[in-house]
Amino acid sequence: MIIQHYVTESIVYMLASNLDGGVPEFQLEAAIAKVVASHVCDEAIQLHGGIGFMRDCGLERVLRDLRIFRIFECANDIMRMFVALTGMQYARKHLQQLLNDIKSGSVTSLFSEVKRRAFSEKKRIDAIGVKRSTSRLQQPMS
Repeated sequence: MIIQHYVTESIVYMLASNLDGGVPEFQLEAAIAKVVASHVCDEAIQLHGGIGFMRDCGLERVLRDLRIFRIFECANDIMRMFVALTGMQYARKHLQQLLNDIKSGSVTSLFSEVKRRAFSEKKRIDAIGVKRSTSRLQQPMS
């Protein structure tokens, strides 16, 4: 829960920094911040159980605000679709060019895309320190 709170706070700070810096495109980040923050608040209330509804806990106001937050100025479900469709829009542009190259008979672009994805995945795995075993575990013979 602490990590989720930290992530939510970081998203909001990044969004505020972008707005202060005059970044013209902020709709996607704002949608992500709204969805993540409301999800984290809802989960905090669920973790507290019945005590989360009591005024002494401090989450009672969050519960009231959270309900209107999910309805007012676009529901969370619509925000989730907006985030997904925006991401797919970028992917569509990239994949459309790859599809056109493949249709024209250029397999080099396909191989370069496979190579790019393989190396980016390897870099990501190396960056987070995941070690993959190349040997298979053997079952002991009975």
